[in-house]
Amino acid sequence: MNKQAQIALRKVAKGILKEWNISPLTLSDICHIEKDTLISFLNGNAWIEKEDFKSIGEFIELYNCLTSYYVNTEDQKEGLNTSNSKLRNKTPLEHMATKRQNIKDAINCIIQKME
Repeated sequence: MNKQAQIALRKVAKGILKEWNISPLTLSDICHIEKDTLISFLNGNAWIEKEDFKSIGEFIELYNCLTSYYVNTEDQKEGLNTSNSKLRNKTPLEHMATKRQNIKDAINCIIQKME
């Protein structure tokens, strides 16, 4: 992974956190990245491993899906915090925090709503 890609990923992730009012600790839970590692990465003091890069990229993909479906930021945040039967009656945020692969499940659930 080159430095430019990591810098771009950092900027996008920080923008999403700000827009959705999500803490770095919540992102750490969602992406299953060590809290100190993620905070250091977001602050520009560290680089992340390939698997962590992929998880943040999937979180950005989730953001892209939600912003395609919901125009209003408040609706996007509500979509993250509304329980869904397809996610075992958890919210997408709760579901994603249970294991790394669940980011894809949340994305698929949103895509199904879009169809």
